[in-house]
Amino acid sequence: MTQNFITRFAPSPTGFLHLGHAWSAMLAHDAARRAGGCFLLRIEDIDEVRCRADYVDAIYRDLEWLGLRWDGPVVFQSARAPLYQDALTRLVEMGLAYRCWCTRAEVAASAVAPHEGEGSLYPGTCKARREPSDGRPFCWRLDSNAACTAVGPLAWHEGEAESIRVDMASQGD
Repeated sequence: MTQNFITRFAPSPTGFLHLGHAWSAMLAHDAARRAGGCFLLRIEDIDEVRCRADYVDAIYRDLEWLGLRWDGPVVFQSARAPLYQDALTRLVEMGLAYRCWCTRAEVAASAVAPHEGEGSLYPGTCKARREPSDGRPFCWRLDSNAACTAVGPLAWHEGEAESIRVDMASQGD
């Protein structure tokens, strides 16, 4: 088995699988098998309100009914929180992530500001912002420019395509 070729299917157990899920799972499974690689199953169970164990069981049954077999143990995102916390800590220590206190409405409004045009990116409002004293919630943003400087361009091969390159800085934080 070629360990370098890995695909995965990562459904959220918030409902039953639909045709699009089945198609995505089959494409990933078949690509891995053709390449002699691995097909992994990752359950995106971090929505504590909507995820249910009976939906996880249904995912297993549906994939088995489709004739799809995954390699290795099923990975549950909820069990990986410590790994993600470690990664976030490293990004912050490297100066690649920052806290953002903008609400979704504020981000949406800034992304379509008349002077920016439709489809504009998050303007980095919180990059140099001081932490508000009111204790409001925040999210973490990846500083795309800093990340590109640190690791260089992002590129990959998909199928028979030439190298696909993305200028992450142009995608915003």
